[in-house]
Amino acid sequence: YYDVYVLVKLKENDIEYDILRQALIETARKRKSLGDIENRRYLIELIAKSDIQRSYWERYRNNYSYVKEIKFESTIGNLNYVIQKIFGD
Repeated sequence: YYDVYVLVKLKENDIEYDILRQALIETARKRKSLGDIENRRYLIELIAKSDIQRSYWERYRNNYSYVKEIKFESTIGNLNYVIQKIFGD
């Protein structure tokens, strides 16, 4: 989640969302995981509600000082933002 978070925070003006959308679709096609893209909102909601994912994030925060101030909810918010920019939903 940190990768998406920092990408948006540092390079949002450089992101070409149309190209990113095509790259995600092509990668999903090669991995035979297009269904994950179709179910993206549901999957993000599962992640957001997951105590396990939250605990992984908290462990990551405790181990790396550069993310210490970033809350799990902020990473999910950024993920939703990027998905909206990529797919318009």
